[in-house]
Amino acid sequence: MPEHLWPSTIPFGMHADGGPFSKTDSLFIISFNSLLGSGTTLRKRFLFTVLRKNEMTPQTLDKALQIFAWSFNALLDGRTPNVGPSGLPLLGGGERLASSWRGALCQVRGDWEFYCSCFGFPRWNGGDRMCFMCRASATIPDLLYTNCRIDAPWRDTIWTDESYRAYLLANGLHIPALLRHAIGLRLDCIMPDVLHTIDLGIGSHIIGNILFVFAILRGVFGGANFGERVTAVAGHMDAWYKRTKCSSRLRGKLSLETIRASGDWPKLRGKAAAIRHLAPYAKEIVDRFHNGTPEDTLIQNVITLLCRFYEILGSESQFLSAHVRAELPVLSQKLAEFYSQLASSNFGVVNRLWKMSPKLHLFEHLCQITAIMYGNPRYFWTYADEDLVGQMIEIAETCHPSTLPFSVLFKWLHCFFHED
Repeated sequence: MPEHLWPSTIPFGMHADGGPFSKTDSLFIISFNSLLGSGTTLRKRFLFTVLRKNEMTPQTLDKALQIFAWSFNALLDGRTPNVGPSGLPLLGGGERLASSWRGALCQVRGDWEFYCSCFGFPRWNGGDRMCFMCRASATIPDLLYTNCRIDAPWRDTIWTDESYRAYLLANGLHIPALLRHAIGLRLDCIMPDVLHTIDLGIGSHIIGNILFVFAILRGVFGGANFGERVTAVAGHMDAWYKRTKCSSRLRGKLSLETIRASGDWPKLRGKAAAIRHLAPYAKEIVDRFHNGTPEDTLIQNVITLLCRFYEILGSESQFLSAHVRAELPVLSQKLAEFYSQLASSNFGVVNRLWKMSPKLHLFEHLCQITAIMYGNPRYFWTYADEDLVGQMIEIAETCHPSTLPFSVLFKWLHCFFHED
């Protein structure tokens, strides 16, 4: 695109995700937004389509995304199209759109499940390949994603858009529909997300392990057994909530299942925002009850770096300062390395601790590549997207299944214009 058109071109992003609206069916929602917009969810997120998962075939998503790409290609061209998404001619093409404003699709957001469905990316347990941003593996010794050292071999295998497309073609694989059809969209436009990768990912593991180790195993808040120790830490947490006036709290009564499900690894269960807000609380516990051992030093380093990451998100503007762009790659690598040392030293113990999660690997990519290229991850996290999905689920529950997609779209329009 000629440079003189850049000031009149609005950057757009898209999000897709599903959610159950009944015991037997789910809703799949594709939405889009201006990356420069602000306001309530209904004011800054716009529906593209709503699909019932029970009605989707293996080709449905590709067809929907092909039409989505066609729509944004028209926005990028700035004129009404002469040809429809199926290749048939259209009448009235060539007219200027939106007073010569244009739109460019340059961001895709979603969880790992959507990326696997949309782009055919490998799943985290996919064996030889488990990452969509590099050649890290769950089985190839030299490329193990669990190697978090600064000299880990997978760091030299980062995909570029060009190398990834060449790999697909060389192996007889299809280029995904959205990358194939949306003009200008590249592999590096696909975002790792704070909500799924950190808040519900490594953050929930780190905070869950700290609560379990200090409050449950060691009983630093008192209690003769696990049940009493859970009650003690619940009271201490409640006092911290009141003292700090924390705006986002865990819902319901804290239980051992909240911290570590029966027979499972420690992982704090709760809403993403509530887990994120507990990072300073976990740090207070470690700082107060640190016993000076190498293991506790590693734990302290991990939670300190996690809190620093959240501090950066809250204090930086959309465009990161130079010193933060230099800090984030080091922060993420050190956090991952310290965490992996905790996982290695606790492997095989009776109480399984510090599970190695593939999201730790994705966290490194988020800080070392995506944030450096696209700025503060807070500006492309999926909280508003997930909020829209929740609102659409509530609407779907009021609609008859046979007309559900149309009814949901109509009711969303009513809610949108009602805000005016």
